[in-house]
Amino acid sequence: MKYTALVGKIGALSKRFLTREDFAQIVSKGNVNEIASFLREKEAYSLFIPKSDDVHRRELEASLYRRFFSEIENLKKFLTYPEKKVAEHILLRCEIETLKKILRLLHVGESAEERFFPCGDPFKDIKASSVEEFVSALKGREYYNHLSSALFHYKETGYLNQMENALDFWYFTKLHKLLRRVGSKAVLLFLKKQIDLMNALWIFRSRILFKLSPETSLNMIIPLGLHLRRDVLSKLSEANSQEDFLNLMDRTPYRGVFATAREGRSEYLLERAMEKYLYRQAKKLLRSSGDGFAMLAGYIHVLEYEIKDLVTAIETVRYKLDVEEAERYFIRGGINA
Repeated sequence: MKYTALVGKIGALSKRFLTREDFAQIVSKGNVNEIASFLREKEAYSLFIPKSDDVHRRELEASLYRRFFSEIENLKKFLTYPEKKVAEHILLRCEIETLKKILRLLHVGESAEERFFPCGDPFKDIKASSVEEFVSALKGREYYNHLSSALFHYKETGYLNQMENALDFWYFTKLHKLLRRVGSKAVLLFLKKQIDLMNALWIFRSRILFKLSPETSLNMIIPLGLHLRRDVLSKLSEANSQEDFLNLMDRTPYRGVFATAREGRSEYLLERAMEKYLYRQAKKLLRSSGDGFAMLAGYIHVLEYEIKDLVTAIETVRYKLDVEEAERYFIRGGINA
């Protein structure tokens, strides 16, 4: 079996996942500082949580993702080519997500401190006062052409979504290419399902929320999915309401994935339904004891969903939300499941 040592390492790391009891304690805290203090006592997070009595919510969230990328960096040491190239590409997500945040801040005319970014600010040498200036300064980076093409649509519509999708298009297209070299059918299958649901969510946002044309909705899909081929995505792009969209999705192999989204009109519920499905798929990968690389892919995704649930818990405490209502937004099954 390839990567025997990696299998053992992931087995040990998986024991550090937070429990439902941990989440129950977190949502019972009075404020963000109390959550930070609680996580500081957890071995998995202790090195990353700021040692301060006054932790900003964004700083705490950045520290959680700092742990995520640090974990990938450490696990990369167990890999050889071509799997190591995949891990290196995944680490670029930190730069991509930081770039998205900076674009959003420039869009609304705000700035952010470096401590709010999980991998610092890889763009701190760029001086720009607008989205257009910032994108121009990125010339020469691997994803520049995709981003500059989307800039034209941003100038026309004022929506950043197409620029964010352009970055995702570059990231996932290259990831797909790298995974094909690895040859792990299980991981490639997971990625294709992820792309299917990302495409569906993009069409929902562009058509139902932003009322963009079907042509524009289809313009930024990633043509590498599993079940949602161009003809299916084309039909989804013609949906005029959430109900129409969900009815069309129910005719696909993803029938029932978005069932909980029928309970309300929240885009966030739709995204959470997608992530709950992918979480279950990631758990299957994590149990692939005969395939160390598949286990790694499963572990990375399960860890990311834990962090997303932590962000939800932080928001629940910060905004004094009803815990039973917040249950709907936890990816891993809530705190009382």
